[in-house]
This record gives sequence, structure tokens and C-alpha cells, in this order.
Amino acid sequence: MTQTPAGFGITLIGDRINPGFKSTRELLECNDLAGIQALAVRQAEAGAASLDVTIGARAQSDPQYLVMVIRAIQEAVPLPLCFDYPDAPTQELCLRTYDQARAGGQLPLVNSITEDRWHLMELYRLRPFRVVVMVSERVENGVARANKTAADFASTAKRAALRLNRDYGIALRDVFIDISVSAVVADTQGMHRATLEAIHALRADAELKGIHLMGGLTNIGQQLPAKAADGSDLKLALEELKEESDSGKLAVRVARPRRFPRWALAMVAVVAAAAAGATWWLTRAPRAATPPTLTLTRLTSDSGLTTHPALSPDGSLLAVSFRELSHTAAGAVSPAAFVEMLVFVGVLVVALAYVWRKKAIGWD
Repeated sequence: MTQTPAGFGITLIGDRINPGFKSTRELLECNDLAGIQALAVRQAEAGAASLDVTIGARAQSDPQYLVMVIRAIQEAVPLPLCFDYPDAPTQELCLRTYDQARAGGQLPLVNSITEDRWHLMELYRLRPFRVVVMVSERVENGVARANKTAADFASTAKRAALRLNRDYGIALRDVFIDISVSAVVADTQGMHRATLEAIHALRADAELKGIHLMGGLTNIGQQLPAKAADGSDLKLALEELKEESDSGKLAVRVARPRRFPRWALAMVAVVAAAAAGATWWLTRAPRAATPPTLTLTRLTSDSGLTTHPALSPDGSLLAVSFRELSHTAAGAVSPAAFVEMLVFVGVLVVALAYVWRKKAIGWD
């Protein structure tokens, strides 16, 4: 039993001897009993109180191999086993092969009973065992239906637990209620909230004092996509990462951020100085103009551009060409526009330096 920071105990059931994991499937396909034993030992050393065992469809096609796997595991670890098969013949073979003495006298577990699989309880006449009750479904009017609400979960669990106690004499401490656990991203119907509410209801029910509540955390891994975004095997990569972490081989490498390039800093400083200087030069107070030597008389007062003057034949009229301008004459650059260009150049330099830095530390 593992103690949590909150002060309550959690009993772990190891679930790695399962062909749903690619690395385990390879061990089973290669008949690598030593590898399976090593996997059982690692789970025991990690704190597992029991080990769930399934070899998949091969249990039906090669029952003798199933017997060999069970015996190999029990030779390696003194833990009780949990047999995860939905069909009665395979469960019967597991129960007959199980050596209770090697498990310190502890009963095996049958995983899992549902109201629609109640026929598996006929095996209780063969030998006693502890029971995992899966409450994700119920039988209603002879038809199996999926549970979706807290009330469905809680009522199905209570009905099954009391039936096991009443009809088979199984103590409630030997009943494990499997409350479905799934990845948050896979929950589109509010099942997590329903699960939590069901757990609260079951714990508050005095008639069910002593039962165990459990959830399959490995279900979350099984719900992951097969491939990562780059096309690699996502589940296998996570398995290898977990094994490296458990073995202590995993080294955390922290990328050392590189300093901002000095040339970029210098360029930013130059642009900032140029912008400041240009702003001062263009906005400074104008110097007093030198008095002209000639006296000029203004003939027009328009704000636009006046060009091509011409006198009338008698000299009494002056004709001009006039074009209205917005603020500056054609070809001229206003002080504000010049400063904006300098600021744009500075921002561009900073952006390029930022991209260079990201590339330098391996960011795509």
C-alpha cells in the first residue's frame, strides 16, 4: 500500500503484463518468459500489491503458454495475480494454475464481473477468489446498457456488491468496484463528474463499508492516438521513456539559452541613436533667417503649389498654375515619416535577432 500526501493508502495493481503495451506484446510473441519475469519484478519493486495478467487472444489458441506465463510470474514474485479474461474457460484455467501458497496465501482476483458476465461467478465453486466488479454497464430488462450517470454507477455497484455478499458469502473487503477512468480529452459526456459523484455516494453508503474503489489508469494510455504528430509510434515512445525513468537512465537535459547576439544589440543601439538624433534635428527651433537683399511682394496666398507664372499682354494680370497639396511638397519627407522609417528598421532588426536566437537553441 502506498501512502499519499493526504494520508490515505492506495493499493496498486500492476497492469504492464498486457499485450496492449507494444513492448510487452513483443515479449509474449517471442516467448520471452525471462523478460516477463523481469517486468513482474519491476512492478513489484515499484510498489504493486497485485499483478494483472493477460496474454490476449493467445490464451484461447495456446492455453499451455498461458499456464507457463502464470507459473513463471509466480516463480519471480510472491504477489497475488489478477486474471483479466471475459470467458469462463480461460478464467477457469487461470484459477486452476494459480498457486496460492506462492502468493503468501492471498486469494487471486477475477477481472472483471459485470451484470452481463455474471456467469463467471459459477467458477467460485472451483475455488474462492476476490472479485473486480466493473460498473460501466448494467442489465435492464435482460439487455446490457451503458451507465452514464452517477446514480447508474452507484446503484449498479451496490447491487453487485450486496449480491456477491449475500449469494456467495464474499466479504465486502474482497470486492473491488472498478469505476471507469478515462483521459480528460476523451470525456465528451461529463463522465468524470459522474464518476466522482458515484465515488462519494458509495463511500457514504453504510451498507457498503469495506469495499474497495479502483480505476484503471492504464486505460488513459490505451486511449492515446497510435502515432505522434511526426508519425512516430507514440505509445512505444512513452513506454521507453517510462522505462528509462524507472531505471534511472533518463537524464534531463536543459538547453542553455544563448545570449542575445552582440551585433544585434549594437544595431539596435545605433538605430535608436539615429532615431533620437533625427527627431532632435527635424524638430529643433529654426535659426533666424538672413535678411534678403531684395524686397519680395507675395501675390498668392494659397496653401498649394503655384507654378508657371505668366503676365497678360498688357501687364495688368498674372496667370499661374495651381495644385493643392496635403502637407508636404512632392518628393519631400516629413519629420514624422522619417522617424517612423527608423523605428520600423529597429523593429525589423529586433525581430530578426529574436528568430536567430530561437533557431540557435533548436526551436522550429
